[in-house]
Amino acid sequence: MDIARWVGLGIGAAVLYAVLREARPEMAAVLSLAAGAVLMLGVLGGVQEVTAAMRSLSSRVGLEGTYVSTLLRVIGIAYLAQFGAQACRDAGAGGIADKVELCGKVAVLSIAAPVVVSLMDVVTGVLA
Repeated sequence: MDIARWVGLGIGAAVLYAVLREARPEMAAVLSLAAGAVLMLGVLGGVQEVTAAMRSLSSRVGLEGTYVSTLLRVIGIAYLAQFGAQACRDAGAGGIADKVELCGKVAVLSIAAPVVVSLMDVVTGVLA
């Protein structure tokens, strides 16, 4: 992942956005969404590397794969919800952005709930 290229793209898009915002606000919103999508796609390679490293590390230390998988899913949901909410804000839809964030939080809770239940089982087993 060439960070200089992605930062350059982001800065270029931001400058173009600032110019378009005054003259053609609707095009500025489209540019913002498109630039954000391209940047998100560009980071996927790095995400795949991190995922592979986390899985390798968990297998070396004997950590159950379910926990690592859950952690990676939670991180992915958080990033996607944040990206979606920011895209909504960039388009001027702050109310929708709040709902996207709420959906992300509920999704994280639903995925993490089984891990919390299993942790509580372990704690109550140790205390009993």
